[in-house]
Amino acid sequence: MIENNIKLLIDRYPNLRDYKYLDNPLMEIVETKSKDLTCRYNGLYIHSKYSPQNEAKKLAKEVQKSNLIILGGFGLGYLAQEISEIHKDAIIIIYEPNMNLFMEALKVRDFSILFNNNRVKVLVGQTPESIKDYLIPRYIKTIKYVPLKNRTRGFEDLFEPVESIIRLYLKRLRINRNTLLKFGKLWVKNQSRNLPLMGYKSNIDSIFGKFSNIPGIIISAGPSMELIIPYLKVLKDRFLLLAVDTALKSLLAEGIEPDFVMSIDSQFWNAKHLEGAKTDKTILIADSSIQPSALREFKERVYFTQSTFPLGKYFEKVRSPFPKIASGGSVSTNIWDFANKLGLSKIFFIGQDLGYPGNITHYKNSYFENNMLLNSNRINSIETQSFNYIYRGYPTKVLSNNGDLILSDKRMGIYIDWFTEKIKLQNSNNSFSLSPNGCKIDGIEYKDIEELLNYPLVIEEKSFLLNKLNKIDKNFFLPQILDSAIQFKHSLEKVITLADKAYNICLVIEENFKKSLQVNQLLKELTIIDQTITSYSHSQTLSFIIEPFINEITESQQGTALEGLKLSENLYKEIVNTGRLHIKYLNQSISTIDRTLKDK
Repeated sequence: MIENNIKLLIDRYPNLRDYKYLDNPLMEIVETKSKDLTCRYNGLYIHSKYSPQNEAKKLAKEVQKSNLIILGGFGLGYLAQEISEIHKDAIIIIYEPNMNLFMEALKVRDFSILFNNNRVKVLVGQTPESIKDYLIPRYIKTIKYVPLKNRTRGFEDLFEPVESIIRLYLKRLRINRNTLLKFGKLWVKNQSRNLPLMGYKSNIDSIFGKFSNIPGIIISAGPSMELIIPYLKVLKDRFLLLAVDTALKSLLAEGIEPDFVMSIDSQFWNAKHLEGAKTDKTILIADSSIQPSALREFKERVYFTQSTFPLGKYFEKVRSPFPKIASGGSVSTNIWDFANKLGLSKIFFIGQDLGYPGNITHYKNSYFENNMLLNSNRINSIETQSFNYIYRGYPTKVLSNNGDLILSDKRMGIYIDWFTEKIKLQNSNNSFSLSPNGCKIDGIEYKDIEELLNYPLVIEEKSFLLNKLNKIDKNFFLPQILDSAIQFKHSLEKVITLADKAYNICLVIEENFKKSLQVNQLLKELTIIDQTITSYSHSQTLSFIIEPFINEITESQQGTALEGLKLSENLYKEIVNTGRLHIKYLNQSISTIDRTLKDK
């Protein structure tokens, strides 16, 4: 029996071939009164002492429907088998960190059906981190974790991290959904209007990995930013200076032009950090969905990063790919990944406090602080505004680099978790904090700013590398982008026509339902329309905006046929509205690109 089980496993997981396992004397196989086998491990019965099969069937029925079901522990596999039978649409992960324990089960029970099921994934003898490979936002929207309680008891260090990984993933997914609902249409507008700027030939990744002899400083607009200002005129010749968008104007006001500034936020107010910024040298690294007004001052010194949105991805296919930058939801996470890709020898943070030392929210001369000052009055003082800003984020306390507790909040907690995780995975010690009162992050050691004054000059090498970024033919890919935009527009017009027809069919079906008339033929027409819409590749670019409506249909219980029909009506209406929105902004960009190419 064990030979057949192992063969099936090795066919799917060849790396298990060389594993040398030992008998596990702590696991005792016991026959029950029902003649099923059960097992006792660490003094506890993992399954029922009487009827483990019936117990597993009952537990499996109680598991909520999900895209992904993760089993904590395997035991003798009863629960895994029953869940795979009942939840036929779910991906099922068996997480058993103890290979020897797993092998004991393979000796006594046949798992041919289970191991031949491609929806069942076996993670045995691995760490909790391995689960992340299956957490793909596009496909996994819901997760259910089912621990075998008597297997996990006493081994919390092996199983609790699984729950933490799931919680963090679902938290990020929830934030992404809310962000999508709030900003989806704005992203479409901005990306469409920025298309004429995507034609340049050379990419920023042409200098990736070239800065191994140069250290860098990442400057954010947190309270500790003021600590570095007096030193920057000396340090700018010893370090590559990278600024987040919120810090740029404050640096320019001090006569400091950073080498790079990064912006990823598409909101109108975020553009205010870059609008009117007087700089002749600073290079802007941006997401292609940011406000067009934020790009104007940088002229040809704008480099886009790979888009995470379908519209941006569609147009990036017709040109050399933009570099992918890891995102943790904040510009400070993105710029750190960018700094790593440049290959900087060391990376120092300042102004990234991830908290509110002294109950201060931002650098005193930042746009945030100046805006608070502008809007302050006797009733709404700057202190009141700061208090509201902090307490809206559900404040908590975190340990600072100097050992004190400082205020932070749940928003900052997401970025703290992201940096902690990434630093651990990177397994390097090249990142440091210059903020004594900023949040302490494992793996990011605190350094005094004074130490940086002893670093050697890097003016010539830095200038040589930055000068390599002269763009060759800023309109090189515009003809391809224009052709794609026109094709995209024509395809969307067909999708809109079909969705509008489907919407009207839904209205007729609704009336027929009320009159008890036949609707079978109309439903067949709807099915054909749905198949035609989904066959258009361009339909996928609409999906990220209409996703909330799709989720509403798939997640709803649809108590009556009419309720389900209403949800479908909303979906078709949104496809029409979203398609028209795309075409509106595409038309503007098509005209701009066409004029540019004619004037060339």
